[in-house]
Amino acid sequence: MRAISESPLNLTCGVDPIGIEHTDEEIADIICTLRSFDPASICSMKRVNAKGTPVGDLEEVSDRRIAQIAAVIRFASHRNVSAVPPSKIAMQWGASGTSIGTGANPRDSIHDPSTVGRWRFDHDKVRQDFLDCGYTF
Repeated sequence: MRAISESPLNLTCGVDPIGIEHTDEEIADIICTLRSFDPASICSMKRVNAKGTPVGDLEEVSDRRIAQIAAVIRFASHRNVSAVPPSKIAMQWGASGTSIGTGANPRDSIHDPSTVGRWRFDHDKVRQDFLDCGYTF
């Protein structure tokens, strides 16, 4: 991260993956550390607790918690902030970005290898949510 921040590249990083066991103090420490690298953006991303893993039976953090962390990042860094997964509450609380991507990682129980390459969230709905929250494109 130091090498990227000292180069012409834009550093983006995240407070992730966030689980229910992560304390406010741990999250604040991570935000302070990331902020020291002067990144272009920071995200708050919840962990999807994949079945069969040590955290597979834990409750996942709520969208409200991810939005809260995104808001703290926004205040602490004055940078672009993303919240993952997309949620209108995070947008209302300052998240100016999200990820609606797809991937090959089977992160949850709805993963179906035949859907790799398809978007997990509807582009038009997420775009409209941002517009509804006062963002412009």
